[in-house]
Amino acid sequence: MKRLAIIVLAVSSASCAGIVKLLPPPPGPPDVPGTPPTTTLPGPTKDPSPVCWRDVQRACGCWHRPPGQDWQLTPACDAPPTTQPPAPGACAKIAGPGECIGLHNEPATPITSTLYGAAVDAALAQVTGCQVGDDCTAGDGGAKAQKEATLAVMRLLKAQGFCVTYDVDHGNAGGLNSEMGVRRDAQTIEWFQILSSAGKVRWSLPGGVRGRCSPPTDEESIEEVERAWKIPPAAPPPASPPATPPSPGQGESGCSFTLADVTEWRTQVHPVTGTQTIDSTPQACNFRDPPRPPCDHPHGLARCCLLAEEKGNQGCADKLFGSPTWSVVAGDVRIVTPWAGTSTKVKVAEGSGLLKLEGSADPRTKVCIRVIAGSPACAVKPDGGCLTEACP
Repeated sequence: MKRLAIIVLAVSSASCAGIVKLLPPPPGPPDVPGTPPTTTLPGPTKDPSPVCWRDVQRACGCWHRPPGQDWQLTPACDAPPTTQPPAPGACAKIAGPGECIGLHNEPATPITSTLYGAAVDAALAQVTGCQVGDDCTAGDGGAKAQKEATLAVMRLLKAQGFCVTYDVDHGNAGGLNSEMGVRRDAQTIEWFQILSSAGKVRWSLPGGVRGRCSPPTDEESIEEVERAWKIPPAAPPPASPPATPPSPGQGESGCSFTLADVTEWRTQVHPVTGTQTIDSTPQACNFRDPPRPPCDHPHGLARCCLLAEEKGNQGCADKLFGSPTWSVVAGDVRIVTPWAGTSTKVKVAEGSGLLKLEGSADPRTKVCIRVIAGSPACAVKPDGGCLTEACP
């Protein structure tokens, strides 16, 4: 009987070992807070790749796993900003405490990506009149100009559907150069220092985004900041003037020409002096006879037109060239553009390589430029323009 019991026990033990081998692998690494989910990886599986802050030093376009939940994919790093309003009640003040990464931690964790930086940068550019990435100052850089610029950015982001707060109790005297919190939901907030103590604009990357917390911890609302700084609320925007009807033959675009009138594009690209930025001006040409430049204000040119607002040809720029888009074709170059790249300018932030510029209205507009993160940011021709080449 004793021998039989031993045999049964041995069989049972072997069966259990076989069962253990069939169980799913143990849980992966602990989650890094502050990364709102968009996609869930279904079912038990091995660790996905890349994992936020373990395999990559970022919090977008990577996988994270909240405690007790499945792996979730964060939004892509180049996802364009949205103006969709937050869910009802999402902007009600949250007291926290939140779990944070970035400069809120000791030791500090560098932040190399941002969820809301594109929207913050675009609002800063609109308020200050600067190009994203440029070295510039808010107004005269004084305390009054800094306060007005900070509130203007907060109001603009709020109008775009973001929940915005400001830590008015910290920073320098009177809450200057403190941090602005931006979020769209009750999951994650990002903190930005948008101005330095000298009133210099601080773009989101590198250095402007200071922390990311989940769940959020809100600070003072726009109304509370207005009271603390003794700045009256912004006046409501004036009523829009009645629309001016287009001139006969121009249509709604304000341009009497079509793409059939353009036989060739000769877009001008040139470096912006003293910066790592290059600028562009679409040039549309018509080499048919008789000569007829394809715009309403050719300014003496016989066959070509500079499609720029200052030339009075913005209507034809919108209609014939469309929205300008920059993209990296080759190399390790990193570029900075506002609102997902729809700008005539681009900053070469890092590296070197080949960039492509293309208008959305006509694929014939594409042109490629060799660039480098320096000043000037391109190889310069004798006429001062950037050297261009055919795109691969």
